[in-house]
Amino acid sequence: MMIKAVIFDFDGVIADSEEIHYRAFVEVLEPYGIHLDHQVYWDTYLGYNDRDAYSHINADNNNVLTEEEIDWLIDEKAVAFDEIVRRDGVIIDGVFEFLKMLKDNSIPMAICSGASLLDIENVFKATEKRTGCDLTRVFKVIVSADDVVKGKPHPEGYMLTLDKLNHILGKEIQPSECLVIEDSHWGIEAGKAAGMKVLAVTNSYPREKLEKVADMVVDSLKPLNIAYISENIG
Repeated sequence: MMIKAVIFDFDGVIADSEEIHYRAFVEVLEPYGIHLDHQVYWDTYLGYNDRDAYSHINADNNNVLTEEEIDWLIDEKAVAFDEIVRRDGVIIDGVFEFLKMLKDNSIPMAICSGASLLDIENVFKATEKRTGCDLTRVFKVIVSADDVVKGKPHPEGYMLTLDKLNHILGKEIQPSECLVIEDSHWGIEAGKAAGMKVLAVTNSYPREKLEKVADMVVDSLKPLNIAYISENIG
């Protein structure tokens, strides 16, 4: 495979933030009498954007929330997420090395995430304060939940990301020349549906769940290089 661009998911791939999302959901839902079990969240809701997650959680709890309350809870969850990430948010081990490797090989990078842009920016700001590294300068394009109508596993986000990347670069990179990096089967399905190759990392799900849908599965991004990926991806 000739890799001409790499598009990253965010939660669970760049930032170790899935647990933070769970804690933020729990914090804002408890006053409404909704207890969100940790394993149920991981098995059922992880991978959805906030609105879709609330819709499914609400449906599974007898629709106790109104649409207006869901709108309000999306904002409240963003506040809770920000407060937690200021204390605990970290970039996953191996990510900095992998990003540097791509930069050294002049491969453009983008993000396609089900997280809100505010969540992504807050993690980047906290990371810059801790490390001095401004990750906003690394990615040519960031497509978040705010930019799409249909979240993953629909391919809209990845298709939009590539369109924006091609516009900025003044190129016509094809989907088959893009490598997507994901951690969930929703994201893998979205990347594949967009016609892209997908490398999955076992940060959120075990290898056996990812191997069924991803083109390649690894335990960490740290030891990887472009030549190895190009030669081994299915």
